[in-house]
Amino acid sequence: MQTVESIASIPEIPLQAASLEIWRKKYCLRDRNGETVDRDVDGSLRRVARALADLEATPELREHWFERFL
Repeated sequence: MQTVESIASIPEIPLQAASLEIWRKKYCLRDRNGETVDRDVDGSLRRVARALADLEATPELREHWFERFL
């Protein structure tokens, strides 16, 4: 299993234009008025990680799993 430290050492690869366009069209959350809720891909990942972690029973477990899901 990878540790947080080993994951942090992986170089970040910039998104290709096609990947960003797919994110904008398919995965970027928008409100009822069509306004963007997720500012960027990281915002989408944080939103999903939070939604999954918030199912845990205690605040401590929620934070633990939020960090793990990220």
